[in-house]
Amino acid sequence: MLEIEGCQELEVLQKLPSIINLELNKCGSKVLQRIIVSASLTYMRICKISNLECLVEGYLKHFTSLEELQISHLGELATLSNETGLQSLISLKLLEISRCQFLKELPQNLNFRLFDRS
Repeated sequence: MLEIEGCQELEVLQKLPSIINLELNKCGSKVLQRIIVSASLTYMRICKISNLECLVEGYLKHFTSLEELQISHLGELATLSNETGLQSLISLKLLEISRCQFLKELPQNLNFRLFDRS
């Protein structure tokens, strides 16, 4: 697990090939846009990223092993459009979006499977 918290000035991370769990909390939007992680990433939490109105086009499409994605407290996020690649997350079991008060758009044709949590 790699957790990066409160690093507002951090702009670039070197390639992180062995990371499977990643949390970004209270960082600047540049680090999110420039981070290079392995396609084997299974968990990602994006929380309180400043000045983030949208994700870079195609940002999520390479995370085909991602099973859990949590997006929260992104006060300026306005869209998660088709271009983000969210619908390409074929292994996704949990998508949680919370406290994104300006979010107006989700991708069309999201195919979610229903799971029994009992």
